[in-house]
Amino acid sequence: MRPLSQALTALIKCAEDIVLRPALLAAKPPETFYALCEEIRRYEALPAEGERATRAAMVMMPAIEAFFADTKADHHWQMVVGSLLPPLRKDAYQALQNERESLLADGVRR
Repeated sequence: MRPLSQALTALIKCAEDIVLRPALLAAKPPETFYALCEEIRRYEALPAEGERATRAAMVMMPAIEAFFADTKADHHWQMVVGSLLPPLRKDAYQALQNERESLLADGVRR
């Protein structure tokens, strides 16, 4: 399983595509989206090593699913996805910080 920060970065890329290029997207999420969601949900189920960094992702994933499920294309879900990008970026940075602190702590223990 890749580090949480990388999984959140992949989710950010998916969300940015929805906000910036909705007309170029397929009618359904990318094939890797559901595997990515499952990976993030596994991290959510684990105890947090530092500050919890999955909160925004747990809201973003259903918003992206709703964007693709909405056949009316009234852009409400696109606005939700766009508004969740800043907290998701913050969480990805927090996950990176948690990973760095964990590596440093492992290095000190050895």
